[in-house]
Amino acid sequence: MGHGKSLVMFSKEVLGSYRATSKRVFQHPIMTAWFIILLMVGFSTVLIMAEYVSTLEIDFLLIERGDILFVIFFFFMGKASSETMDGCYRNNRLKHLFTSPVKVSDIRNMVFLKILWYNLLLLAISVSLVTGLYHLLRIDLYIDGFFFLHLYLLVIAALLVGFNMATLSNINKKIPKYISMGIYAQSISLIWLITHGNHHYLFVSLFLVILITLSLLVYLSPSSVFMDAWIKSISGSKTYSTRSFRPMKFFRRCSKKPFCRIAEKEMLERWRRKETTAVLGIAAFISMGLVLLYYQLGPEPDLGLGLEEYFYPIFIGMSVFLAVSLQILIPSLTLFSREGRRMWAIKTLPVASEDVVYGKLLSLLIFTPIIPVFIVTPLMVLLDYPFAYLLFVLISSVILIFLSSGIGIWAAARFPNFDDSVDGAPDVMTMYIVLMMCLIISSLFVVIPFFFLTTDHVLGVLFVILSADIAALSTFLLCSRATQLYESMQLDM
Repeated sequence: MGHGKSLVMFSKEVLGSYRATSKRVFQHPIMTAWFIILLMVGFSTVLIMAEYVSTLEIDFLLIERGDILFVIFFFFMGKASSETMDGCYRNNRLKHLFTSPVKVSDIRNMVFLKILWYNLLLLAISVSLVTGLYHLLRIDLYIDGFFFLHLYLLVIAALLVGFNMATLSNINKKIPKYISMGIYAQSISLIWLITHGNHHYLFVSLFLVILITLSLLVYLSPSSVFMDAWIKSISGSKTYSTRSFRPMKFFRRCSKKPFCRIAEKEMLERWRRKETTAVLGIAAFISMGLVLLYYQLGPEPDLGLGLEEYFYPIFIGMSVFLAVSLQILIPSLTLFSREGRRMWAIKTLPVASEDVVYGKLLSLLIFTPIIPVFIVTPLMVLLDYPFAYLLFVLISSVILIFLSSGIGIWAAARFPNFDDSVDGAPDVMTMYIVLMMCLIISSLFVVIPFFFLTTDHVLGVLFVILSADIAALSTFLLCSRATQLYESMQLDM
């Protein structure tokens, strides 16, 4: 991977991202300081919770060394695979590189070096912050030098596995694709076995080095495989027809045509990127996890906090926030910036700005009913809580959906990121601040009704309905502000 051209292209990508990040940091110093504070509070909370859970005598909640390492491996593997798909195989802007006198292997190396650099940088910052807070807060968790050695080896292996899996999933021929993916995917199973077995530290280190070496051999497969995967992915994204996907037929009959056309275009984009399937999968996975948690801990788990009666409603709320963040909040941050250079075409169309904003908002909200249906209802029925509790949690989910969509679309118009190298994706600082903002504001909307619910069920439900009305009104006000920001948005060509 040491070719000169790949390093030159990689250095230009890093330099461009560094300049863009520096510009945003100096433009928003207060936002940067607030991000650092929130980051430290977030990591401190996680460490304190991990220390507390480790003191509980509940086998199901016992956090082991292997669990932490495997979760980190799986996170970076999924992150690398997603970044490879979005930054490479769905990136039409690589066309000028493939048509230039540059080797395909150099392009592949540049893409992987970029993924490797940013993820290792993220890991280094996180490890430094956690280590400092670990000693500052005097957290009682056993961490030794081999943990950090295995951590870095696992992350490097995860980045290679994620990149290779993204490449193998785009092979043109189906039988070789399924066979190669089926064989190579066993490396994930091996990682699970090696991190959860009572193996000697040196044996684990040797195994990870061997896995990295084998993954490098897969990575260094003929460059024609990489180019064919890119061609197949780019050409495949154009095979869909708007006539074969008509989710907005009902809305066309009862609303303005430009409004629905914008929504249909956004939904079609999400369909092409397979985000709709991912949304359904995430909701189903979280629902199954909550049911499994119920059967492991029982109806009223004793965690020493005195919240046995409200443990599951609080946990359901956290799960709903996770689903809403993945389905609404994070995708909403790219609603304007992912248009890139196409923004000038949309702004010159004879379409009102409010139609553009509300059409994008509708595309986010159209699939949100699956969140309360999949996540809230099954566990609340199993718990046999009073109907008022079920109604309260369902309406609280609606509050979170409204606030997340409103805050997300406002942040998308307020902090657009037209950096071509990241395809419009928001920077980590903006994403984290918006997530925390949504969490804090949503909690404030629910805390007061929850207090009344503990004393009077009817009064609690009435107050949460009032909060939902205010949340809906806030969403419309935020969309109005987003419309004004969209109208003043200018893109340097």
